[in-house]
Amino acid sequence: MAWRRLTWFWTVQGLTAARVVLAFLFVSLSPFPDLRYLVAGAYTAAWATDFIDGRLARAHKVASRFGGAMDVFGDRYITVLSLLYAGVRGVALPVLGIILLRELYSVAMRMVLVNGRGVMMSNPKVGGVVHLILGGGTINLLCRPYTAVSTLDQVPFAVIASFYLVYLPWTILRSRGTIMVSVKDDLQ
Repeated sequence: MAWRRLTWFWTVQGLTAARVVLAFLFVSLSPFPDLRYLVAGAYTAAWATDFIDGRLARAHKVASRFGGAMDVFGDRYITVLSLLYAGVRGVALPVLGIILLRELYSVAMRMVLVNGRGVMMSNPKVGGVVHLILGGGTINLLCRPYTAVSTLDQVPFAVIASFYLVYLPWTILRSRGTIMVSVKDDLQ
């Protein structure tokens, strides 16, 4: 029985590691527009692992702090690479900056613990929808490397940024009690 859990644990870790490798392949090959379908395939596969690894870990009871940290790393790595690619392609930098601000803030606040939980409120369903929109917008850009970025191409990124302009202050407001407990603990 222990070998089965260990096998599932390393399978899940392998999926997370594959996301990082595939994301690196995406960014390494993206300057070559003739490889757009290979690049889009690598990106899509990397993106899909985000929806699989955590669910498998929970289903097979192999979730771990290490796995959770690797998942956050893999998620943020592909997010940052997606935003860099979108910026290089011509998506408005202030829009991408808002998305990056929220992503980095949420990671930083997960490191501050009160009673074993991060001080920043999180909602996996919201994160899933955001990553779905970000992935779709990035895949759209990847599949059309010879086409200038239009206003319509920028919509997915603008939707996320607009949402974050409301959601980030709201989550900070909702998390203020926990944040204050953390600050008070640090000052004592």
